[in-house]
Formats: sequence, C-alpha cells, structure tokens
Amino acid sequence: MAMASTITTPVRREGESCRKRYFTDAAFFYFALAGLNGCKAKTPVQEAFDIWRSARATADTAPEGFSVSKSDHALALADEVVQTPSQEPRDVLLKIAAYTFFGEHAPCDGPLGHLIYKEVREWAEAA
Repeated sequence: MAMASTITTPVRREGESCRKRYFTDAAFFYFALAGLNGCKAKTPVQEAFDIWRSARATADTAPEGFSVSKSDHALALADEVVQTPSQEPRDVLLKIAAYTFFGEHAPCDGPLGHLIYKEVREWAEAA
C-alpha cells in the first residue's frame, strides 16, 4: 500500500524528480483503470472491438482492389460493436472509437449514432 500514500501525498520525496513522480502516478492510474484487462474477462463489446480493430488494420493494409470489400467488412463490424450491449462505461468509449473509425467520421453520420448517444445519456444519469 505504499503506492496509495505516494498518490495521495502531494509532496515530492527527497531525490525524486517531478517527472518520475508524475510517471509513477500516471502509471498507477493507467494500470488500475485500464491495464488490468488481462486479469478480468473482456466484455462482449471489448471482444467485438478487438475483432473490428483487427479487420480495420487488415483493410488499411489491403491492396487497392481488396480494400473496398475489407472496408465494408470493417463497417459491418463497427455496427456490430455499437449494437452489442455495454456492461461498463469503457464499452461506450470503444463503441464511439469503432463507429467513428477513431474520429474519421462523426457519430451522427451513421444510422446507429443515436444508440451511442442513448447509452452515453444512460451512463451519465447513472453516475
């Protein structure tokens, strides 16, 4: 539990640089919030997102003639990610990332954008 005192104590220890301190705190929060996925089962949205991300990477590197069909496949998988029920707030973020292709499109551009906004409202009201 020495890590908890490091995070809650705003004072720098003697000989500890600010950069090291910041990295330690940031690393702790990263692994506490996001880095523990190896220790718990992935949600269905996270699994669908991984499949979409793989398909998108394949589409990005496909030869010219094949890239259109692979992009269509990635679009269909993004729709699948959006239609999968979220189990935690992170799932909604993954849905936004997949549906917008990491910001290449606006969420309202597609026919399923309203589903994302509905979930965002539900999670915000539950907070």
